[in-house]
Amino acid sequence: MIYPGTLNWHQGLDIAVKAVALAKEHAPDMEFHIYGEGSAMPELKKLVEDLQLNNKVFIKSPVPIREIATVMANADLV
Repeated sequence: MIYPGTLNWHQGLDIAVKAVALAKEHAPDMEFHIYGEGSAMPELKKLVEDLQLNNKVFIKSPVPIREIATVMANADLV
């Protein structure tokens, strides 16, 4: 799964990260890649660490718009 965009609390990325924690045993190959930056980044990184999802949830730097289209095209779920 991929989320490209700003990382603000109102976007509910914390809910998506918690969903990964709930689903990881049923979908062991699942990964969630987050591309962006924003005020919620520190809290999201802490949540990933607290839920021990470092091998499932990856918070990455923003990618230029022309490149993110390719990244999204190669994802199973956007």
